[in-house]
Amino acid sequence: MVAACTAEIDSGRFSGADLAAIYNDRGLGYRDGGAPHRAIADYSEALSLNPRSVSALVNRGTAFADLGEYRRALADVDRALEMEPKNLKALSNRGLIYMDTQRYALARADFNRVLAIDPHDGKAYGLRGFVEYMRGDRARALPDFNHAIAANHRDALSLGLRGKLYSDEGKEAPALGDLDRAIALRPGDALVYEWRARVRYVRGEFRLAVADDTRALERNPKMGSAFDGRGFAELDLGELAGAIADFSHAIAIDASDASGYEGRAEAENLQGHLTAAFADYAAAIRVDPTSPYGYASRGNLYFERGSYAFAARDLARAIARKDRSPYAVIWLHLARVRSHANDTKEFATNVARLHGKGWPMPVVALFLGRASPPETIAAAKANAAGKPNHDLCEANFYVGEWELGRRAIAVAKKHFTVAVKTCPHTFVEYSGARAELSRLPR
Repeated sequence: MVAACTAEIDSGRFSGADLAAIYNDRGLGYRDGGAPHRAIADYSEALSLNPRSVSALVNRGTAFADLGEYRRALADVDRALEMEPKNLKALSNRGLIYMDTQRYALARADFNRVLAIDPHDGKAYGLRGFVEYMRGDRARALPDFNHAIAANHRDALSLGLRGKLYSDEGKEAPALGDLDRAIALRPGDALVYEWRARVRYVRGEFRLAVADDTRALERNPKMGSAFDGRGFAELDLGELAGAIADFSHAIAIDASDASGYEGRAEAENLQGHLTAAFADYAAAIRVDPTSPYGYASRGNLYFERGSYAFAARDLARAIARKDRSPYAVIWLHLARVRSHANDTKEFATNVARLHGKGWPMPVVALFLGRASPPETIAAAKANAAGKPNHDLCEANFYVGEWELGRRAIAVAKKHFTVAVKTCPHTFVEYSGARAELSRLPR
């Protein structure tokens, strides 16, 4: 296109609006070829010849957006819409500019206008779905993605985003189906591989998760989240050196990556490098002091090391930072008991904030005195539903703690031993059981 347009321009046979249209076309060629500055020069020349060229205004605005010059991009598209308020390309492109600048309400309004003019515009449905997803409104995003995919079953963006939405909702099978289709259509998209890796990880398919994160990194070597994801999968595979290397890469990319510090600390703890683990948990807390996770993880490590007062301090901080996990409440109770503090009122208050009846609420009932150890073990067995029974490994650890609190040493050792044999090594109950056994008489 560029060569043909250049020949027409150099021929001298065209002028006025006709010549403007040729410059506009050559600008499109330059932009498609990755030369936005040259495209802008041609669009500007087109506008000097025909100031009312809506097409040149919209195209120049798009090229400015490519360069991150959003103020100039909006100025051009706004001018185009003053001349043609129902120009679909101008409305869609302005919506995209608003998306790029995270002005999602304005983006949604523009895509609504597009769909009011053309209710069959599948691309607009997909983009509006994207906006709804980013605003956290999944109930609205899903039907928009469905409309977009129905209009164009090769819409890789909408397929990928719908897959991510299903993944967020724990719907692993449809998530994989959509992500597989998105990858087949756009195999160069690093982000979709990273999303699929997360689904693989949740399903316990750690090798496949590593493979997908590796593919993501081949396409985008600076994707810190893929290094983190691969690191956590390697942790579960017991490949601690690889995990530490990946978390270190993630931290090198983003020194404020709290997840990277936490993952590396977990690997270092499993290697027995406690000083390094404590330093990384401290770094995670420093870069994200509002997050409960660094405090909760460091609290668990303090507990394992027998520093129960420090464990209680960190676990209380985690709960104060909105960690509503029953595990934080359970571990804080254990730390209080082991440091000889009366936490009856605090434990009851923390339990009252918990919701649901699923696992590990039967453990909470055990420590409240509302369930017996056999009932807790039975609840864990009933919750397995044919999957690897990690609840049962946890139950053995917590029943061991309950028995230890009653000085039933032999019974506690039996349960801790089962936990060590059956818990994945990345579970805090595994390292906790190991620590307790090391402190008990042989």
